Amino acid sequence: MMKILFQVKNLSLKKESMGKLYNASISFFGGMIYSLAGLDYSGRDIFLKIIKGNIDDKKYEGLFFIDNKVLNSAKKLKEYIYIFSLQNKIIDDWTVAEYISLREGKWFLSKNNLRNMTKRIEAVLEDFGLDISGSKKVGELCVLTRYQIEFIRAIILNKKIVIIEDEFTNMKYEYIELFSKWLKTNMKEDMTIILNTYSQIASYKCSDIFVCFKKGCIVKVCRKDSIEGIDKLYNFIVGSTMNEKISSLSSVYTYNRLHSNDEVYSVSGNFFGKNIETYSFSKGKVYSFIIEDHNNRYKFFEAISGVNNRDKKYFIERYYQKVIRVQDLIEKKIISVDGIGERDFLAENMSIEDNLLLPSLNKISNLNYLINQYELKRVIFEELKSKDINKSDLVSALDINQKICVSLERWLIFRPKVFIIFEPFIYCDNYGLSLIKNYLKKFAKAGTTVIVIKSRLEYIEDISDEIISI
Repeated sequence: MMKILFQVKNLSLKKESMGKLYNASISFFGGMIYSLAGLDYSGRDIFLKIIKGNIDDKKYEGLFFIDNKVLNSAKKLKEYIYIFSLQNKIIDDWTVAEYISLREGKWFLSKNNLRNMTKRIEAVLEDFGLDISGSKKVGELCVLTRYQIEFIRAIILNKKIVIIEDEFTNMKYEYIELFSKWLKTNMKEDMTIILNTYSQIASYKCSDIFVCFKKGCIVKVCRKDSIEGIDKLYNFIVGSTMNEKISSLSSVYTYNRLHSNDEVYSVSGNFFGKNIETYSFSKGKVYSFIIEDHNNRYKFFEAISGVNNRDKKYFIERYYQKVIRVQDLIEKKIISVDGIGERDFLAENMSIEDNLLLPSLNKISNLNYLINQYELKRVIFEELKSKDINKSDLVSALDINQKICVSLERWLIFRPKVFIIFEPFIYCDNYGLSLIKNYLKKFAKAGTTVIVIKSRLEYIEDISDEIISI
């Protein structure tokens, strides 16, 4: 019989300015993996922030229970919680034994003590089905093994609640599947896992139970075996208007689909330590690069976009373009974006209309763009009307999906020759995913060359003309 390990009762946020959360109550059973599901600003992130102790106790109300023991503050939960993280804790030059054993930091150990510790950890690793030397450097491990090591550490520290947040971005599909099976085999009955990720594949593969948030409330708790796939779950979260919203994304622009194979952009040089290599791109096509290694993936983005132009040559419509700084390419309408909806720059205290106009202000009279300022503003008005956005609103008042819309819309108005985007789906929910995919198709339809750089194939197959795996 399953035992209730962790309970949250009547958890509410007092000030709505920080977000919304109303009377959230849920019981977490030991030995189960829970996935938090919901759109941005649904209450999901606020719920997790409170539990992790990231919101002051005075700003919320509610009770917590661990093994039926009442706790009136999330701060008291900290001793029971392990925040699963590969970004801040894993030190590449530490050995596996050091990382698993040492809790407060690295300190001096005698050779004898280190040898004994390593042997002890190797025995622990063997119990978990891992044939790894305890003296191996953490930085030498593959991402799957790092995940396993991190989880073993949580078990050794005897934590009851393990929170895994968005740690699957750089993990390939087969690793997600292997980690899911390994996790379910090795997790303890006196432990529960709370998963919060943008990866629908990871969410569905790893989870036993889904906790659905909507408008600041927990509206549904369901076992995975009670739903017909992750799409059904997200249709419930988004609501019946999902298809209507997606259909409204069709552009008011009347560009014809271009079938030209004319080369519009090419980059040659040294990539990944290889000899001279050339990547060429044709007008109106979507190219998707799948690069699993994060460092190589970002280096490729910097090279293609001109940020890192060392040992590279750039050609626009087959003419050599001298590139000293990325601005040299921007001036030729080669646009690169990193972090749509999150890091992509928007002027928060300016109106939506002004944000949309900014890139195109010096181009308004150019016939390659729109005929005049009046026409430009008319198009903005028509586009925003279909998205229930008021052009005079400040950008700071928008939700994440509306910001995504404004970010992409302004570049569509700018009419770039090439639009390069790095990991476009990282910060978006299910609706945001559809939003971005529709916009990338609109760019291609307008004759823009689109270059997408991602870690995995998911979400991009149906809109790509060419997929290149590196």
